[in-house]
Amino acid sequence: MDVLKTLEKLTSLYLPSPGGKKNTDALAKALSEYADNVSVTRGGSVIITAGSGKKRVLVDAHHDEVCFIVSEIKGSFVKIIDPFGADVRVLPAGRLTILGEKPVAGVCFAMPPHLLKDDERGKNLPADKLCIDTGLPEATLKKLVFPGAPVCYPRRFEKLENGRVAAAALDDRIGCLLNLMLYESLKKDCPEDITVDFAFASEEERSGRGAETEGFGRGYSEALAFDVTFATDPAVSEKKALALGSGAAIGVSPILDRAMSDALIKIAKENGIPHTVEVMGGRTGTDCDSLSTREGGIKTALVSVPIRSMHTPVELCDPADIDAAFKLCDLFLRREAL
Repeated sequence: MDVLKTLEKLTSLYLPSPGGKKNTDALAKALSEYADNVSVTRGGSVIITAGSGKKRVLVDAHHDEVCFIVSEIKGSFVKIIDPFGADVRVLPAGRLTILGEKPVAGVCFAMPPHLLKDDERGKNLPADKLCIDTGLPEATLKKLVFPGAPVCYPRRFEKLENGRVAAAALDDRIGCLLNLMLYESLKKDCPEDITVDFAFASEEERSGRGAETEGFGRGYSEALAFDVTFATDPAVSEKKALALGSGAAIGVSPILDRAMSDALIKIAKENGIPHTVEVMGGRTGTDCDSLSTREGGIKTALVSVPIRSMHTPVELCDPADIDAAFKLCDLFLRREAL
């Protein structure tokens, strides 16, 4: 597998939360290039499976991305709301894509600075105070766009210096990539005693419903979830974030299974895999919060990859961290104590 090409393919997909059948159809088609056993759950998650052993393990990454929602068509402009926590600071004069009857490109309207009052300068407007200009007349616009339609950041995959990459929706297409990397590894040589379901969960950004329902009733002995976490920058200290290039971030939290976290840390140390320990006081803000409490409780662990500019069009990661997470979790899933 060409890791960067696969990541580019995954980030090229528009998979807003919630996206329904359009999401699952697009994702299932993309995954069918890598697996011949793609299935879709009623909750909108997609699953591929490796192995045929008695013990069943769930590996989870969410496929949905943050988006905005069309609230109103006002003349030739589109009004939006922000229900998912996307970064509204990047909206003025930014490009957006409205997923209506067909994708419609637009630019978020920004008041010229010359016309702002002194007390308005430097302030961030909420999403519902902004408009998207599509350049279309109202009659045409209303045929293509409707209230409730998702609005996403446009797709652009950029390779930067030092091997780093930037794209929209790295949260959590990085996790989806790790799912595919591990599936490719395990489908060739899966331990005889396990079956691994790789789930591409829906709706993590809002409800966690995908993780609550995917593979329900299959009797998982444990679950491993992938997500992203915050990377340091000149304004964000190491007390609140992790450095790009620091490796896989292993979660430690009261909601996570401590024995699994300890096993991940031990494997990383024994095999010289770059890693950090990410300590959380309770809920993790990831699919682990749903997985660990469903069906009487599933032992759950979390591995994350740091990214910069989360929930913006230019999320940035270091592929070396993805590689570290893959090596760690490949060894983890093959451990004798599983």
